Amino acid sequence: MNGEDSPDPESFGARVRRLRMARGLSQSDFAAALSVSTAAVCNWELDRARPKVGRMHAIAALLEVTADKLFGRGTTGPLHEKLAQSREEIARLAGTTPEKVRIIIEI
Repeated sequence: MNGEDSPDPESFGARVRRLRMARGLSQSDFAAALSVSTAAVCNWELDRARPKVGRMHAIAALLEVTADKLFGRGTTGPLHEKLAQSREEIARLAGTTPEKVRIIIEI
């Protein structure tokens, strides 16, 4: 099993902090760009709170990462395999190819 298949030991807050710092953003700059308080960002990074679901895509875009990377999910493993299987089955039932099937998961 490779590293992408195993759960990411980094917490959500630690990941946000690491990615924010890698972009050279202070907590206040990050907060201002997201229209939230610096205290909110601090609480996210300390894993005391989580951002609202609707804000996750804005955070990922600001940090220039995918939502999967923001949540510490790799592109392989059980979920990826299940999605590929489901895509193939849906395509077969719909009479199309798996490449034309899009599955959206809202978090």
